[in-house]
Amino acid sequence: RDDNYLEKLKPDRRAYLRVHRRQGEPCFVCRASLAAIHFGERVTTYCPTCQSAGRVYADRRLSRLLK
Repeated sequence: RDDNYLEKLKPDRRAYLRVHRRQGEPCFVCRASLAAIHFGERVTTYCPTCQSAGRVYADRRLSRLLK
């Protein structure tokens, strides 16, 4: 997969994906560290401060293995 594909998107689509693949890096708004949650084959990156009122969502990668 081309890592520069975001640069090829229209500007309005780029703004929508500002945190994509940036877990651990600072948020553009509040500078908090971005977090990621995994479910199935997908990963969602989000800012725990701006987007979830300080809550860090549970990562379920290992929960199936611990049962």
